[in-house]
Amino acid sequence: VKCFERVLHEWLVRQGTRFGYPMVVLRLSLAAYRLGRVLVVDGICSGLVFALRGITAGAVHATVELRLLLIEFMDETVAVYPTVVATLFVDDATIEATGSHDMVLYNTAGAAKFFTEALVEVGHEWSPTKNCIAASHPALGRDIAVRLPGLHLKVDNKAKSLGAAVSAGRRRHAGILAARLAKFKLRRDRFRKLRRWAGAARTAAVMRTGGIAAPSWGQAN
Repeated sequence: VKCFERVLHEWLVRQGTRFGYPMVVLRLSLAAYRLGRVLVVDGICSGLVFALRGITAGAVHATVELRLLLIEFMDETVAVYPTVVATLFVDDATIEATGSHDMVLYNTAGAAKFFTEALVEVGHEWSPTKNCIAASHPALGRDIAVRLPGLHLKVDNKAKSLGAAVSAGRRRHAGILAARLAKFKLRRDRFRKLRRWAGAARTAAVMRTGGIAAPSWGQAN
């Protein structure tokens, strides 16, 4: 839940010191995050507010600082459960394992519990809606969910990981691509109008960046 906004600054300083991060850079970054600001809702403006936790998504050093915060916990998870494949992409984490029912159950549930409990200790909270298990057999997914009641895990044979569709078992998950193609179809007339107004070359450039990239986003991942 709001991963960037919940980062504790004192933990960044602690981890930065431990891993040799340039403290001058970290100090400047934290000073920027702590600048006074106002909140405006429906034209109503608050007094001056100072954030005492959180980093700004999209800021120059934010993703590096998030990695600085999480690298220790991810490394420890893999050290304790070496048979899992753990992937961390900014604030999205995936834990995978292949093997027998009991082996996958023990390692994925154990690694997920180990990793998430470590992050709860530094002020993070797990979403009741975003977490998912995709397993080759429904019984395996249900058993993992039972082992991890605090994560509110839903078992599904279809999921999205880093923008790409993934599926469990033998099913192919085409729903995400179909939805994107439907949205692209709604924009088709706009590209035709752009071609008449701006020419083929400029329209092709827009198509490469804002057209074709939209349905295929995440496939490289």
